[in-house]
Amino acid sequence: RWMRSPLSRYRHGVRRPRSPTLLIRLLIAYLLPTLVLLAVFGFFTERVTQRSLEASLGRRLTGIAQAATTQVRQAVLDFLEPGDDDSLSAKRLRRKLERLRASTQVARIFVLDSKLRSKADTQKGVRIGDRHYNAEADRDELSRVFRGDVAASVLFVGADKRTYKSGYAPIWGIDDDGRRKVIAALGVAASPTYFADLERLRGYLLLLGAVIA
Repeated sequence: RWMRSPLSRYRHGVRRPRSPTLLIRLLIAYLLPTLVLLAVFGFFTERVTQRSLEASLGRRLTGIAQAATTQVRQAVLDFLEPGDDDSLSAKRLRRKLERLRASTQVARIFVLDSKLRSKADTQKGVRIGDRHYNAEADRDELSRVFRGDVAASVLFVGADKRTYKSGYAPIWGIDDDGRRKVIAALGVAASPTYFADLERLRGYLLLLGAVIA
């Protein structure tokens, strides 16, 4: 009877190593869908969180704007015309708005008439009657304000590469017939620190997604 040599038995008794190709296929089959799901989850989490923070910022800005309208009297707005920047009424109004701006840490508070011309502004160099060009981009929001609603602009990056977002509230008065009407709009521009916080959070979320992945 034919006998196997010891060497032959040794060769037949040793298990061949698993093919590397099979291991790679298993890793792809199990890990790739998980990584894709984590990436998609991180993307949507970042988007939802950023939109939520932006909406929260809009509510904060409109809230400040509503509070600031109590500092603006109709008689003062009716009086102020181009060239009245150095009048006591104009200076007093600017001081009130500046104190509120500093206490709320926003970038700017301003008052506009229905033609988007300045009535008061905490930004230096802006005079009564000047056109507010940044507000031109917010015409849709301002049209709602002049109908009596509060509104917040969308967050956008201007030609100067700076990020902008403003909240608006109506300033109410009385017309000649004694009826209540919107006589001006008050705007509050967000401080750059708000946008820095948004970018910082966005960076944290992206880093977290990369670590998880």
